[in-house]
Amino acid sequence: MRKLLLAALSGAGLFASTLAFADDATPVTPAPASDAVTCHAVAHEGMVVHRSECHTQREWDRIRFESQQSLREWQTRNLTVNTR
Repeated sequence: MRKLLLAALSGAGLFASTLAFADDATPVTPAPASDAVTCHAVAHEGMVVHRSECHTQREWDRIRFESQQSLREWQTRNLTVNTR
């Protein structure tokens, strides 16, 4: 009986703490990619001089997607290559 009461009180305390941290704000929807130009520092392995490239957010997203796709294809190709 004592263990059941302790478990119930602990559960109620945990439930109350989650309610205290609950967020009542409306969820934030991501903003569409803007046409503002953003510059990022670009450094590749072995480069002596670092440079910066400027692109719109949509272009940065495309560059990131193409890089991830290229890496994924390379990894898949190397997993399926015959190693004899």
